[in-house]
Amino acid sequence: MASVILHIGTPKTGTTYIQQTFAANRRYLLSSGITYPAFGRWPSHTPLALAFNFEDSDRHQKWGVTDRDKTRADVARTISAAVKPDSRFVLSTESATRLTDEEAASLYEFLQQFFDEITILVYLRRRDFMLTSRFSQRMKDGGRNLTWRRAIRKLGTHEPNALIERWSQVAGFSSLITRPYFEDFKRTPATLLADFCAQVGVDPTGLAVPASDDEKARNTSLNAEGIQILQALNPLFPRRTTGGQQNSALRLNVVDRVLETTTGPPLAVPQRILTAADEQFGSGDIELVAKMGSDPLWQQWLSQPGPTTDHLTKPMTAARTAELLTALSIPAGPLDFSQPDWRPRESTGRARQGGKRLSAALRRSMKSSSGGQS
Repeated sequence: MASVILHIGTPKTGTTYIQQTFAANRRYLLSSGITYPAFGRWPSHTPLALAFNFEDSDRHQKWGVTDRDKTRADVARTISAAVKPDSRFVLSTESATRLTDEEAASLYEFLQQFFDEITILVYLRRRDFMLTSRFSQRMKDGGRNLTWRRAIRKLGTHEPNALIERWSQVAGFSSLITRPYFEDFKRTPATLLADFCAQVGVDPTGLAVPASDDEKARNTSLNAEGIQILQALNPLFPRRTTGGQQNSALRLNVVDRVLETTTGPPLAVPQRILTAADEQFGSGDIELVAKMGSDPLWQQWLSQPGPTTDHLTKPMTAARTAELLTALSIPAGPLDFSQPDWRPRESTGRARQGGKRLSAALRRSMKSSSGGQS
C-alpha cells in the first residue's frame, strides 16, 4: 500500500530547517524506506501547493509556477517514476496552509492518484509568540507600514481551528497528525527534528544536518535594529528590476547583509500588545487544546510562559542609520543606489569580493603612507 505524509507547516515552525535536512539526506531516507522527492532545485515541495492555489501571487513567479497545468504534470511524472505499491513518501510545503477548502480538496484528490493512504502532518505554534517573527519576516519580505495591531489582525486570519477543520473535512480527522510547536525548539532544533522523524518513521541519528545552511534554515529573525533599518529602506526598495523581474535576489542579499551588520537585542512586544493578542487568540487556543484530547503535551503548549515584554526599542539615531546604509552600499555591500533597480553592474557576490579587495588595498596604502603607523 503506497502512503504519503504531507507536512504542511505551519509557517514559523521550523519547516525550512526540516525541509533542508531531508533534502540533504535523500539517500539515507531511501535506505529507511522513505522517498523525499525533488521537485526542481528546491528543498521543499512548494510547487505542488502553488499548482493548486489559483490566486496569482508573487510566490508563483518566485517558484516558477506560471503554468499550473505544466507544474502538476511535472509533479505527477516525478511521483509516478518513484512510487511503488509499498512506497512511503514524505512531502513538505507550508504553502498548503494557504489553500482554500476547494483548493485543498483538489490537492488531496491529486495525491489520491498515487497513494492509498494520505496523512496530513501539521505543527501549530501559539500566535502570541509569532508577533515578533511576523514583524521580522514581513520586513524581510519587503513589508511597509506594519504595526503591532496589523500584525495581530494578520495572524488572526491564520486561525488554527479553521485549518484543522479544513483538512479534517478533506482527509478526515483521524488522518491528521497535529503536533505542538514549543518555543524551546528554536534553541534546540534537533529536538524538533527528532519529533518530526518520530511522526514519519525515520531514525534521526543517521541524518546529517547541513552545517552551512543551519542558521538560515532556522529563518533567523532580525533584531530590533535590523527591523528598523528595513522599515526605513523598504518603502524605497524597487520591487522589480528594470527588466521586469522580481528583485528577490537583491533583497535576499540585503537581508543577509542586515543580519550581519546590525546589533542589539531582539524586538520586544509591549505589554499592551500581548494583552490584545491574548484577547484575540486565547479562547481559540483553549478550544484547540480541547480538540486534542488528553495529550499532556498540548496542556504544556498552552501553559508556556508568554513572550518577554519590554518598552519599544528606541529609534535609531540619524548617524547610526547613515552608518548602516553606508555598510549596505557598494563596494562593501550589495546596493548601488545609482542604478534604477539598485543592482550593481556586477553580481552582488563579485561586488562584495571586489569591495573587500578595495578596502584591503586602501588599508595597505594608508599604512604605507604613514610609515607603518595606523
